[in-house]
Amino acid sequence: MGEILCVILGVIGVGSFLFHTHATQWASTADVVPIGVFILTYLYLVNWHILGWPWWVALVATLGFIPYAAGIVPILKDIPFVRISNFYWTVPILLLIYAAFMGRAHPKTARGFVIGAVLLGVSISIRSLDEDLCAHWPIGTHFAWHILNGVMLAWMIEVYRRHMVEARAQRG
Repeated sequence: MGEILCVILGVIGVGSFLFHTHATQWASTADVVPIGVFILTYLYLVNWHILGWPWWVALVATLGFIPYAAGIVPILKDIPFVRISNFYWTVPILLLIYAAFMGRAHPKTARGFVIGAVLLGVSISIRSLDEDLCAHWPIGTHFAWHILNGVMLAWMIEVYRRHMVEARAQRG
């Protein structure tokens, strides 16, 4: 299943390239949709494989991301600095919630989620500073947002892979 996440990560890169080279509505869709697909696929795999929920419970819980995000975004829009990238903040918050939830049963995986949340938090912060910094630093920080996102997503794939390898080893 990690292979699927790697393919989606590659599609995210293509979509981002298209948006940053064409800046059209279709390119924006090509940029945003793969990110949503990655989030939902990752959540599903975590719910199913790591938390061990039946596939249908994992699916329902995964679809719960939509009302979760819809509920959190309006709250985040009222927080200075966070409002700039309010949707993106839903992900590191959720990673921390999952880390707390799975901490006792899967401490290594939970630690990986915390690291992922921190990486993404730094990345989102860099993205949020970009517009203000561009006046003083013409290249801005947007490139660092993309680099850190790639590192973070690759890290989260690695966290999933490590968990699955360890789970297989424990089963014998």
